[in-house]
Amino acid sequence: MVVRKLWKSYLRWFDRSFSRGWLDQVTFLTLTISGFIGLWYLIALSFPGKRNFMRILELMMDPGAFLGSDGVNANKFPVFFSWVVAISGAVLFSAMLITVIGNIVSNRIDEFKKGLLRYDFDNHILILGANSMLVNMLKEIASDSKLCKKKVVVLTENDTEKLQDSVAVKFPDYAKKLDVTFLYGLREQEETLKYVQADEAHSIYILGEDNEPDHDSKNIRCWRIIQRLCEGISYQIQCFMIVDRLSSFHVFQFSSNEGNGKLRLTVINSLENWAQRTLIARVMDESQQYPSIIGESEEDFAKDVRFVVFGMTQMAYVMATTVAHIVHKPNFVEGQGANTKRTKICFVLPDIHQEMNFFKGHYESLFKLSHSTYMKYELQPNGKWDWTQKKDVPNAEYGDFLDVEWVFIDGSIEDVHVRKLLSDYAADENEKLSIAICNHDSNSNVAASLYLPDTIYDKNVPVFVYQPDEGDILSFANGTGKYSNVYPFGMKSDCYDPLFKNRLSKAKKINYLYDLQNNGKPYLAMGSQKEIEALWNNITSYVLMYSNIYAAASIPVKLSLMQRNLSVPGGCPAFTDDEVETLARIEHNRWNMEKLLMGFSALTVGQRKAMKKLNKGEPLTADDLKQLSAALSPNSLPHELDHGAINKDLKTKLFKHKDITPYNDLMEGSKDYDRAIVRNIVDVEREG
Repeated sequence: MVVRKLWKSYLRWFDRSFSRGWLDQVTFLTLTISGFIGLWYLIALSFPGKRNFMRILELMMDPGAFLGSDGVNANKFPVFFSWVVAISGAVLFSAMLITVIGNIVSNRIDEFKKGLLRYDFDNHILILGANSMLVNMLKEIASDSKLCKKKVVVLTENDTEKLQDSVAVKFPDYAKKLDVTFLYGLREQEETLKYVQADEAHSIYILGEDNEPDHDSKNIRCWRIIQRLCEGISYQIQCFMIVDRLSSFHVFQFSSNEGNGKLRLTVINSLENWAQRTLIARVMDESQQYPSIIGESEEDFAKDVRFVVFGMTQMAYVMATTVAHIVHKPNFVEGQGANTKRTKICFVLPDIHQEMNFFKGHYESLFKLSHSTYMKYELQPNGKWDWTQKKDVPNAEYGDFLDVEWVFIDGSIEDVHVRKLLSDYAADENEKLSIAICNHDSNSNVAASLYLPDTIYDKNVPVFVYQPDEGDILSFANGTGKYSNVYPFGMKSDCYDPLFKNRLSKAKKINYLYDLQNNGKPYLAMGSQKEIEALWNNITSYVLMYSNIYAAASIPVKLSLMQRNLSVPGGCPAFTDDEVETLARIEHNRWNMEKLLMGFSALTVGQRKAMKKLNKGEPLTADDLKQLSAALSPNSLPHELDHGAINKDLKTKLFKHKDITPYNDLMEGSKDYDRAIVRNIVDVEREG
């Protein structure tokens, strides 16, 4: 029994050695060979001869010499003993040695394919996770003259061999154009991030894997570990992190990006990424654009925009809020109540009431200032079936000055009365209608998009259909006559601007314009890349970072409304003073919406008036002091009424902003910021 246990233990050690470590295999072979040589030598001492040891080595290394002679001092070994020594040499030096070397090479190849080998990297591009964005990222890196020269390290917790095969199929030339190493490991483990040298990387992209239920949590844990590892770095690393949930994105907007000044994080919401591509960049593929939701002609621009979203999924939220960010028209007039021309964003969902309340609760500050309508088709008191409409209007304490209103329609896309409503919207000559179908199931989205009322197809109303898995069916349908107005979007494998370079470049230019205005400097020309980067890297607040990003995202719509075209020579003449004022008004309306969507609250009319008087140095009444005290609640009113200090507390501690107000009520200094930005948006939009 004891012998059996020892034998089994030996077999386990042998199996582990020959299946894993090369050092164990070499050690085993060396000890075995040495043991046999020693054994044969001890036995050979009993035979006459002067060169027994050399004869044993000769026989072991050259088994064919066992019948030979070494001349005068021939050893007197029996043939049988020579034969046994020769056989042991054949086994050990031929079979075993070749097997060990082959096994070492084979194991190393297997470990490489499985991503288990460890290397030293520096100044490399580190990609943590291998989701559907990976191939497009590799393509963009390969197309960049500087980045393509750097090593690329991809860390994944999936099968690296299958991943390499998948990348090779989708990007056949990747191995020729890039030096890519695929490694297996968990991105949220510190030891793993150490062996991929996260603290020595040129740039880091935290992607995560597809279909992870805890995707955002893992990415955030990964980011925190990277922060610790990079505490002592001497140069700056740009880090980009993908989050899928809007709540994760929202939380980051209110955090600080101070770090150690060397590690810069940009958080990207994967869904917003697609919404911006569809509605702003409008890049469908290399040869085709998505249609504009504001239209293409001056006649279209004069119409009110109505954007109808089926579903209240995360993607539906993002499509709706992206429209709210960018669509602000020059024909909006403040203070006309329910009859004012506004951009209308409509959600359609069966039993929408609960989701509506959740959405309103999520954007509570926004809906205190918004017009919204709840619609349900039901039996009326007069005995007829019709739409019941319950309207909510802005709280009178804040004023009525937003140019976007919201509609929540209780119904489904197959309901006859909802289809009639869509037909009526499409037939309205005063509205520019677009539709987005954003339910969870891709197949039901396809079916819904192909069986809309005929008016939608006849009027060529843009229909954007969420297809996270694949968009081939609708891409094919888009090429037909009837469904040429139906467009797939949101495909996980088709990522636009995956390195986030284009959008970030424009945001940095917006930040440069703000800095000039902060310092009272005139704009002469766009600053150097080094200067622009330095100013951007001084930002420590995600709120400011994303304010610049959203401001840059709105430029294409502004240029269209002002009938400027960058693609046509001479298509962007300088703005007149009247155009600048119109654009400044549009920009402020956009900025109001941006701040409210990001979670800031407005001050009441009375509080805004008190802050304005304080800024001008005018005497404050008892009511003004009461208003300021209420605005600062639960913070106490300081003894020294300093406008700058109070304003800072409002923004940084209470997330309230005095400039969320009608454009006409803005102080001239604040208006000058809007004018300074919009006057130079053509230079921001230009590449380079």
